Amino acid sequence: MRAYVDALNAGDLAALDAIAADDFVIHQPAGDRRGKGALRAFVAGVRRLLPDIEARIGRSSPTTPSPTATASASCSPTKGPTRSSAVA
Repeated sequence: MRAYVDALNAGDLAALDAIAADDFVIHQPAGDRRGKGALRAFVAGVRRLLPDIEARIGRSSPTTPSPTATASASCSPTKGPTRSSAVA
């Protein structure tokens, strides 16, 4: 997870090849996307929409058994920059 978060924050698409398997699958509502190219395209899209994204790894609470990834970025297509965040 750390390598993914570091690559996402840096926009280092080449680094994603080292952490994704050839049969990597992203499950999305519009359909599955497969392969290392799918991961690169996903991260490139995130970086295009949220160029100042800052993802972090942490725990959402002391009782959470596994780490969670959180991300925040400034982006508003209608009002200009704002702060937003998400937890995965």
